[in-house]
Amino acid sequence: MNKRKPTTAAAVICTTSLALCVSLAWAGPTFLVEPYLQNPGPYTMTVAWETTDGDNRLEYWQEGLPHQIVPAARVSARDIWYATLTGLDPDMTYHYRVLTEAGAGEIYKFHTWPLLDSPERTAKFVVFSDSQGDWPERLEDICENGIVAKECLGGLAENCSADIAAVLVTGDLVRNGGEVSQWRDEFFGRCSDLFHYVPILPAIGNHDSPIDNYLAYFILPENGSPGRLEQWYYTDLLNLRLITLNSATFDLGQWHWFDATLVDACSNPTIEYVVTQFHHACKSEVWPPGENIQSCIFVSRLENVTRDCNKPSAHLFGHTHAYSRGQSRDVSHLWVNVAVSAGDIDYWGEEPPRDYNEFEVSYDEYGYSVFQVKAGPASSLSMVRRTGGDDTTYYGYSDESIRDGFAFVSDNSVPDAPEPIYPVDIEVQGQTVTLQASPYADPDGDRHLEAHWQVTTVPGDYSSPLVNAWGNKTRARNIFQDIDTQAGIDITTYTVYLPLNQTYYWRVRYRDEHLGWSQWSEESSFSTVPHPAWQPASTATLGASNAGQYQDLGMLAVCAAPVAVILIWKRKRAHSRNNVH
Repeated sequence: MNKRKPTTAAAVICTTSLALCVSLAWAGPTFLVEPYLQNPGPYTMTVAWETTDGDNRLEYWQEGLPHQIVPAARVSARDIWYATLTGLDPDMTYHYRVLTEAGAGEIYKFHTWPLLDSPERTAKFVVFSDSQGDWPERLEDICENGIVAKECLGGLAENCSADIAAVLVTGDLVRNGGEVSQWRDEFFGRCSDLFHYVPILPAIGNHDSPIDNYLAYFILPENGSPGRLEQWYYTDLLNLRLITLNSATFDLGQWHWFDATLVDACSNPTIEYVVTQFHHACKSEVWPPGENIQSCIFVSRLENVTRDCNKPSAHLFGHTHAYSRGQSRDVSHLWVNVAVSAGDIDYWGEEPPRDYNEFEVSYDEYGYSVFQVKAGPASSLSMVRRTGGDDTTYYGYSDESIRDGFAFVSDNSVPDAPEPIYPVDIEVQGQTVTLQASPYADPDGDRHLEAHWQVTTVPGDYSSPLVNAWGNKTRARNIFQDIDTQAGIDITTYTVYLPLNQTYYWRVRYRDEHLGWSQWSEESSFSTVPHPAWQPASTATLGASNAGQYQDLGMLAVCAAPVAVILIWKRKRAHSRNNVH
């Protein structure tokens, strides 16, 4: 859908007479959707709203400076209006309100994004998914009792402008994208207090189709593919490249655009982290039918940029209505399902679950996630998950109910390389072998996250290892179906089952909680041989009388066993005949 862009007419500078800047005090606009923020940046912000009033304008100002008024643009054939402000000062609070023929609206605030112009800068953004209005009151609860109450100073919405840079929504904002009332009442209406002060950066979900209303309500960065503007886009926040994709459509143009955007992020020295949001899950433990192969392609491209450019990455998604977090094996790539906010929870057992190696924790619950990016010499990208509970238990997003957390840190020191303990250059009897390495040690004191074990039959060649063990069986914890399946497991050991009469070579590496891998251990070897053949105990050392006694007992046992079996079989046969119906 095409939007008519705002005119380039200069803003009207108000005089010191306040009466010239406002409409009648006793009147005010009638909003179908109250003012909300869009398309943020250090120098820009967009304010949008929906009203049938005429003569729509936006008044804005910094504290103590003259007010300015700009005309609003109208989305084609809609009652949606917006004003895109440019030339703003970075990291600055502005006041604003909407003016119409009916008067002046309430005064709200926004805060422009900071620049990388000082040694250390931080910014916070909040993420939730699947606000489709199965339970609209849950979305209101997340926005009011969660985000505003917990993430904004003093629990006041007006302070959210300075405390939160953006709200990300990873798709399925409404149940039916074609229903205007759902956008007005079940999405914008439920979080209006928050959206007055914090800009929204959404992704398209399958329930948002048809997307005409989505494109009408949202004014987003127009740096995507021509003809598909605002369906995918990116923006930079400090040292973070934030990319939004549309997993609800299959478009090769989007793939090419995504590749080019990642290449640009790779070569940009100011970008240290790459985060991508899209709707569908590549993998889902709780609801596997919701998996999407295109999302796995997106993930693969993010893993590549992390491997090739040494820039940690993450993908945020929803679609399956439960929280999950985990990581890729060989690169520092984070997986986070940020659902669910207001859709029906996908409870364990509704579909056959899958315990994927990529996921460390999964919970069937409502909630939201908070990310913080920090620029500077000791940069970081961290997150926490606040849980709201489920349909029977309510946790209220308290600090005590923080469900999960994670952090990338640029100054992380990787763990010490482990040393092989057993088996080392020996023969092992039998096919079951328990590999053991040295205790975990980390210069930073970081927690031991997981281990990676490899066994091969070719010395020094692990390109196609016989054993390549990583994931839920080699990790310190694995929360699956509300149980930690790794509780009490020593992950400095791993048991393998191998063919006999073969020489094997093995190695292991350790990973810390920030996804830093140690170097591989030195290679060690061992051989498997059969257990010794069983032989009767020798009677040579027994006394003559005792030897005869033991031999007699042995013969008695051998002779009596078949008789006992026959008697038991006959009794069972007789019993079964007597019980024929």
